[in-house]
Amino acid sequence: MVRDEIGGFYVDKGHQEGARAGVIWYANLLAGDIAIPVRMKMDTEIGEVAIYLSELRGRGVDRRFME
Repeated sequence: MVRDEIGGFYVDKGHQEGARAGVIWYANLLAGDIAIPVRMKMDTEIGEVAIYLSELRGRGVDRRFME
């Protein structure tokens, strides 16, 4: 993913926040379900951030992937 600033929104050049670019991994974890993000790697104002899905709850499922 790449974030593009578009016209019509106020931009404070002295305060940049949020992800500018990154990679998102999706997976089908439940039968018949749509793909959901399970891992994200983002370039942010504080550096590179890695995010992982740790729990999945719903439709009678309660799974923990990380402890």
